[in-house]
Amino acid sequence: MLALLVALGGLIAAWLVYSSERDEAVYRFRIEANELAESIATRLQEHRTLLKATRGLFTSSDDLISRSEFRGFVSGLDIEQAYAGVQGIGFARLVNTGEEDLAEADLAANYGLARSVWPPTDQPVRAAIVLLEPNDRRNQAALGYDMMSEPTRRTAMRDALATGEPRATAPVELVQEITSEKQPGFLIY
Repeated sequence: MLALLVALGGLIAAWLVYSSERDEAVYRFRIEANELAESIATRLQEHRTLLKATRGLFTSSDDLISRSEFRGFVSGLDIEQAYAGVQGIGFARLVNTGEEDLAEADLAANYGLARSVWPPTDQPVRAAIVLLEPNDRRNQAALGYDMMSEPTRRTAMRDALATGEPRATAPVELVQEITSEKQPGFLIY
């Protein structure tokens, strides 16, 4: 009988230790999950702030911002140091299909590029990237890309236009992914 009581006592003690460790693990997990969620929320808010600042630049001018002005603005944000992971900040010109020459003229004026808006599309409106900084090899590859041609981007842009609020895409392959090692990204409009 004593052996049974000792065994039962040992079993209860083991269960209490296990339960305590499990509760501690759950508690640590919740703290880490909350910290991660707060970190992601803060990062997304930083991205939204960058977008709103960029919108402010464009709405403060009656004319289209020149590449020189835009480059100076983006350079002042120091995105490469302060916003790790941000590939660039850009501006897409909305044009009706058939009026791509307006966006192509922007590319020629801003970057000296004789590049057509691409890829072909069946959409009635196009959103061609005509400004994208910093001007590195990866971002150069994206100039002229029609973001309305891709469904995931198009959905986020339409939502942003309809609400006037920033909208992020689901994961997409960025046009800047020009090497064999591709990583998913997202855009905020």
